[in-house]
Amino acid sequence: YKGLGFRITSGNAIAVWCRVNGSDQYKISCAAPTDEAWHHIVIMYDSTTHYQTLWLDGVKIGDGTCTGTGTYLLEYVSTTLTIGSGNTSGQFFVGSIDEVRYYSRILTPEEIAYNYNSGAGRYIPYSIAGIIGWWHADEGDGLTVADSSSEGNAGTITGATWVAGLVIPDDDISAYTKSITTERGRDSDLGDVQVSTAELRVVNTSKNFSPEYSSGAYYGKLKPMRPIRIQATYGGSTYDVFYGYITKIVPNPSKKQQDAYIHAVGQLSRFQTKVTTELLEDVGEDEVIAAIIDAVERPAETIPNSLDTGEDSYSYAKFTATNGLEALSHVIKSCCGRVYDKADGTIVFESRGHRALSPHDASVYTLNEDHYSMTYAYGERELLNRFTTKAHARTALSTAEVWRNWDTPYIPAGETLTINAILAYPALSITTPAATTDYTANNQADGLGTDRTADVSITLTEYAESIGIAVENTGATGFYLTFIRLRGDLLQETDEGSSTINDTDSQADYGIREDEFDSALLDDLSDAQNRSRYLLARHKDPHAEITVTLRPDDDTKLAAMLGRDISDRITVIEAQTAVNADFFIEKVAHHFEPSFMETQWTLSAIGVQDFILDTSVLDGDDVLSY
Repeated sequence: YKGLGFRITSGNAIAVWCRVNGSDQYKISCAAPTDEAWHHIVIMYDSTTHYQTLWLDGVKIGDGTCTGTGTYLLEYVSTTLTIGSGNTSGQFFVGSIDEVRYYSRILTPEEIAYNYNSGAGRYIPYSIAGIIGWWHADEGDGLTVADSSSEGNAGTITGATWVAGLVIPDDDISAYTKSITTERGRDSDLGDVQVSTAELRVVNTSKNFSPEYSSGAYYGKLKPMRPIRIQATYGGSTYDVFYGYITKIVPNPSKKQQDAYIHAVGQLSRFQTKVTTELLEDVGEDEVIAAIIDAVERPAETIPNSLDTGEDSYSYAKFTATNGLEALSHVIKSCCGRVYDKADGTIVFESRGHRALSPHDASVYTLNEDHYSMTYAYGERELLNRFTTKAHARTALSTAEVWRNWDTPYIPAGETLTINAILAYPALSITTPAATTDYTANNQADGLGTDRTADVSITLTEYAESIGIAVENTGATGFYLTFIRLRGDLLQETDEGSSTINDTDSQADYGIREDEFDSALLDDLSDAQNRSRYLLARHKDPHAEITVTLRPDDDTKLAAMLGRDISDRITVIEAQTAVNADFFIEKVAHHFEPSFMETQWTLSAIGVQDFILDTSVLDGDDVLSY
């Protein structure tokens, strides 16, 4: 054997080693588990410092550093990776191995804990960044193990046999559950992106849901950010109700009511962090949303994202250190679309024209006086008769100076100075600094001494809001960095304008009710005008605000309660309010208890609809979209 690895020794210890100059160095060792159960092992090695760590079942149990100068065989690109054996004849692991991942980077303690605790048999890592080998070993026969990473490093089986792998079913807590409450969607079609929520009330008399009770059935699994899925089965069909992540577990210490509450949030909760995207050129809103999704550190879910093709085109788009939810909300407000997470966790983007097309152009369910209850309000909320949209025109300036340093720092021989260059405007590209043109060095701070520019080595690193400039002194004596600048293709705002559209009839009836939006994406005043006109047509008149509550009187209604979703078009007929119209579902809420279920739909009035060729009538109520 050679390079870096770990083994179970004859003394039943896990030993981690690396080979330096032909000799093995064992720096970490611990007792190996003997319970014949599956265990999670992580070994990390820093090729710069030769520092190693060993983690067992999510807990760090040892570390050490290989010493000495010379050849570390792990760094040979031709080194063969073997799993379950050494390179010496007769050295084989006795046992079963499953779900192997090989990274090109160091994992954080949070990632390791997440990967261990996520459980549920899905083996979804915290992040797929840096995975260069990922072997599920689910083939069951044959001599090849497929690599699920992007590297295509398939493995070849020699001497091993297939056995039943590690398949742990989800922890089903249905028997303990007293109630479930979930909510997905937003309150209206002008609302911001909202995170789905869920709350489970579970029986805790045996302390199974007390996270620190070591004898509990779920000890070690009751941790924040563990995935949670809620499903309902009826009539032979299984319906997704909620998918997300635990935020907290709250056991009630009362002697009278020994329950616990599990709180969870949906997939979009992962966007409640700052994101930075690359500078995008000539993209649609769907591509901007995809870039925001890619910029979020979130579990590498196998659940897909469903994004409509965009209807807008943005010359440039970039978000820097922006809250991910705010970035998504900004996009959907710019394009008049919507983003939500479905009950199975899929992140959905619907363009503004989505609901005008099949299957949303016709009602799929009718409530004709058979809802359990209904709330109705006809008022001024979202009554708007003046829309102002601001746009920003930008121009790319070719090979312009984007940054300059005015200090003259001293850099000793053999040392490196790192400078963080904060750019006033985004840069489409940065030109590699050229000696004399972009930087100079001298043995005197005033630049009148010996020219030392030839001893300067420059390395650039792009960060979220800046450019890292590593300036290395490769000479034998120190020097002063007398001048340094960055040049590149600069994206500069050249014009700012806004479009305001009014409806004077609505203003005469209800007064001026204004909405202003400053779009960082729109760069054309005609697009800003189209947006304002589109929204004005839909909000200049008051609309009914309706919420309907349903209980399962029959099989058809129960199937609708479980199966209908956001953006579904339904018909509501109610005599007392004289409602007889179609609406779109904006929000879905469920409440379950044993032998009881209640569903609530928050609805938005359809009102003005998009003009559709071969369907809409000339001089009718339908209006042109854009």
